Amino acid sequence: MSSISFLIRNYNEADALEKCIQSILSQECKSSVEIIVVDNESNDKSLEIAKQYGAKVFIIKKGEFTYGKALNIGFKNATGEYVFTISPHVKLLTKHFIKDFEHLLEDKKTAGIRFLNITSPELVFKQDTYEILTPASIKNKSNYTDVWDKLLVCSCSIINKEAWEKAPFDEEIAGNEDKLWTIQALKNDYNIITNFPSYYIYHFKVPLLKSSTKYFAQMLTYHKINNLPLPKWHHFLKNDFRLLLGHFKQGINGFLDNRKARKIAFKKKNNYY
Repeated sequence: MSSISFLIRNYNEADALEKCIQSILSQECKSSVEIIVVDNESNDKSLEIAKQYGAKVFIIKKGEFTYGKALNIGFKNATGEYVFTISPHVKLLTKHFIKDFEHLLEDKKTAGIRFLNITSPELVFKQDTYEILTPASIKNKSNYTDVWDKLLVCSCSIINKEAWEKAPFDEEIAGNEDKLWTIQALKNDYNIITNFPSYYIYHFKVPLLKSSTKYFAQMLTYHKINNLPLPKWHHFLKNDFRLLLGHFKQGINGFLDNRKARKIAFKKKNNYY
């Protein structure tokens, strides 16, 4: 029987964090489970909720935060043989999420498993099995663009702690620290299981400024890791415009949904049906 430490990096995600933890604790599996929250000095009820559910909590100061550093703190304090990295705004969609892949943890040459986001319908529809990336997948390559979407994402992946001990996460890089780590794990002669059909949902409404900042950081690190020239400045503006339209659409849909809900409530109150 394996032991799994769920590692959640969190900042002011109290409501989402609770739903995430509940989906973890609902799992019907053989593995023993612990929950670790690495918090970036939240000022909402995140810490209260984490402790309420028995999670181990570690605080990282805002001025010291990087994604890689938060991961390394969690891994260092994890007692599990495997560390399941999961974002607070991710929910595991079935009680058998872990049970479905537990048998794969017996292979110690597997550095990690990447799971399927249910909001990627085309990929979910096609994926009735999974793919294995081997060291040969990146051998003699100057960049990794052809396998980029198959590399681990720390929003929902499980990682062999032994593989992490050989190569911790880069604490300086501003984004794509999970991709960079996966490449290193493959170079260290581990395998990666990608797009395994255990399903999760990722739902997060991000302010435009934060979306743009994160996109910019990930764009820079993507090009650096893959030895590619940086894109032109107007590519960043184009993405900002796309994000702005997305947030505007969310706002309109939210307004329409609320108006519809009010109409239904009014009709019920006045016995119109």
